[in-house]
Amino acid sequence: MLDNLECVDQRVSRGPFTFLAPSPNGKALALLTAQNVLWVVSSDFQGELAESDLSLEGVSGPPKQMVWCGNDRSVLVWDALVLLMGPFGDALRYFYASPVHAIGEIDGTRIVGAEKCDFLQRVPSSTGAVFRPGSTSPAATLFDAMTHFERKSLKADENVRSIRPGLVAAVDACIDAAAQEWEPYWQKKLLNAASFGRAFLNLYDTLKVLNAARYYEIGIPICPIGCSTGTGSDSIDDEREIMFN
Repeated sequence: MLDNLECVDQRVSRGPFTFLAPSPNGKALALLTAQNVLWVVSSDFQGELAESDLSLEGVSGPPKQMVWCGNDRSVLVWDALVLLMGPFGDALRYFYASPVHAIGEIDGTRIVGAEKCDFLQRVPSSTGAVFRPGSTSPAATLFDAMTHFERKSLKADENVRSIRPGLVAAVDACIDAAAQEWEPYWQKKLLNAASFGRAFLNLYDTLKVLNAARYYEIGIPICPIGCSTGTGSDSIDDEREIMFN
């Protein structure tokens, strides 16, 4: 290992290695041995994170590329085959009609071919929270509430009330999921859900202000319109001035 100050022999005996690729965050290294064994270790070689024998995946010969897909998965490319290796040895295969080239990025891998360009990416946590089958997260409940609202169903209000403590997080998750989406249709649906939840947040904030102002120690019976326009307190002050004069 070489840095600006010193050179340290890590005494790695697993080589020789045909490929070496650091993760985007610099915390891990992916190394491929001459026997097509993928070895993933921490950047200081002190911890072994994963080991996979690629011959068990039905591939032969060395790949032409090895890059990272985010910070927890490796991508190996043969001419028309892309092999995505997970952190626990699981693998996904992608077949192409012609040779492709992989470009590792901080949040995924871009696969460039003669006719199309694909992007491999781990499903973002916000997207999973909303769309995972059977998800009961606040974000999924808010998205479901928006669907019921569009159908003019009373269940929309019930859903929002059930996630009141987590409504802020649900709105943020829907906004983040919209940013992660590629299709404008789903972007709009998610932003509508966030806007729907935000409307409830504004209402709750307004009610807090109204209840605080109406409390007997303050005694300002302000109405919602007066609170939103800022004219309620002026009219009440005028009434008090007339009463006491």
